[in-house]
Amino acid sequence: MATVEQIKSGLIDKIHSIKDKEFLEVLDRLITNNATAMENSKKISIEDLPREIVELLNISDSEKLEDCIEHTTSRDILNRK
Repeated sequence: MATVEQIKSGLIDKIHSIKDKEFLEVLDRLITNNATAMENSKKISIEDLPREIVELLNISDSEKLEDCIEHTTSRDILNRK
């Protein structure tokens, strides 16, 4: 399992390779919104997420539960049960 520092380093490398300014702006808003939400102990509203992210969450939601990572599910993020 990777350490926190390894994960951070990997994310930094991935972000450095992104060339699409619009995607980077969306990522920045998502991170900023998430940090603000964490500070306020609130979840990000589905309306605050970019359409592409919602589409990916819906794709993930259609997967079998045993194929999901245990720490979360798209249902939690989409506020579905």
